[in-house]
Amino acid sequence: MDSFHYTVRKLKQPMNATRHRHVAVDLGKGRIGVFGGFGKMDALLLDLTSESFRALACKESFGDFHGIALAGGKALLVNGQVDSVFDPATEQFTRTSNQFAGKYARWPGMVALPDGKVFLCGGYDGEFRPLDHCAVFDPKTLRFEAVGKLTEARCRHSVNLLSDSQILIAGGAGADYTRQAFDSVEIFDLKTGSSKRLSTTLRQARAGHCSVALANGTILLVGGYSPARNPSVLRTTELFDPVECAVSAAADMALARSDPQAVRLPSGRVAVFGGYNDLRTVEIYDLTTKEFLPADQLLIEPRASGFTTTRLENGDVVLIGGRVNSSAKELDGAEVFSERKTPPLAKGSVDARQLARDLGDSRYTVREAATRKLIALGINAKPFIEPLLKHEDPEVRHRAETILDAVRRSTESAPWCVELWDDDTKKDTVWFSDSSSNASAEDVRLQKLNEQLAKGPTTKLVVRFAATASKEQQTQLLNLVGWSNFPVVVLGEPLASE
Repeated sequence: MDSFHYTVRKLKQPMNATRHRHVAVDLGKGRIGVFGGFGKMDALLLDLTSESFRALACKESFGDFHGIALAGGKALLVNGQVDSVFDPATEQFTRTSNQFAGKYARWPGMVALPDGKVFLCGGYDGEFRPLDHCAVFDPKTLRFEAVGKLTEARCRHSVNLLSDSQILIAGGAGADYTRQAFDSVEIFDLKTGSSKRLSTTLRQARAGHCSVALANGTILLVGGYSPARNPSVLRTTELFDPVECAVSAAADMALARSDPQAVRLPSGRVAVFGGYNDLRTVEIYDLTTKEFLPADQLLIEPRASGFTTTRLENGDVVLIGGRVNSSAKELDGAEVFSERKTPPLAKGSVDARQLARDLGDSRYTVREAATRKLIALGINAKPFIEPLLKHEDPEVRHRAETILDAVRRSTESAPWCVELWDDDTKKDTVWFSDSSSNASAEDVRLQKLNEQLAKGPTTKLVVRFAATASKEQQTQLLNLVGWSNFPVVVLGEPLASE
């Protein structure tokens, strides 16, 4: 089974100002265009070779807008008032021939079509009333062509391309967005110019969520908020199957996230960024185990909302700006998140899949050794053991039950630690005896860690968990360590089993 390693590094130069609710678009040739933001009218060009931002002479009064890359390295920027195309060759904006929806349209949903055009739908007007407008933008004529209406006016919804002519529109909110989110799903057909509301609904009403197409064509919908729930910020995710037009529950994330960003990585896995106050942990949706696991390095800075994620041709993701929390604190920095495939297991390394197969071996000694090793692997063995609960051999079923029971009993009190490193030298280790999420316990642990950090130079923190710790526990506790504001926090090797 392939394994992957995740790293984060900060770009050398920050932007000329803090910003959030801006738009970032990959312009090709190692360049990203950064446009506007709350209270901003300027545009920047990020050169990824020099890792530097350059302010452009052109300006445009964008607000509450969305953007998308066009063919040839151009960018379409839309809010229904100053809809424009940015051309990096001239470094100028060109107004479109007409406007999407013919009125102010805040945050419309957008998706690129295979022919180079762009489909747009929904958004809020100037009075925060939801829109049902649908249009297709043609970059050759610079015109929006109205193509029909949504069955339900909505904003803060997700939009995904299912085929050359069919677009999935899911969730969102209406005029009363503080009290209600939608669970409705509709498919717009460009061939007929109409949208059809499906009889199936989302398992959870959600708005302010994100979505991404997986390699098999299913759509993963992630997080968001649902005002009628308590808590309203969601950990839940779900899958839409375009063949069956059916929705099914997917794994819960460890952390609730509203307004997160999701990006499909080169491996086909999905990285989920941001979405809540002071949140630095990146969660990875693993297509093999169908679970979320923590990336093995925290973001350098927390990005709660209003930040952008731009995937480059090599699969790296550039995160720019954003807000740290619900206060007015904004960021001027950018960082790069990378996924790299790690070498295959060395000879003699523990292979949970093989150990699970060994449970059915005819030799008692092999079965007994596999049982002990799988118990030591803890929660990491769970995906390989659970299917064996239905094995035809009663002894295999019994061993699977024994292993899972041992894992469950040891999970709650799993020890963990934070190692303080100065370059290649480990200076100190701060031990914690439990994984409680009690707020007072969290405060005590943070105080204990910060006291050690104050004693001398430290270049990185390495967090290590017992093998029995669940991915959910690891993610939550990694994020807790991130509250120390220490920039470099990585996930280390599991602690040795007793």
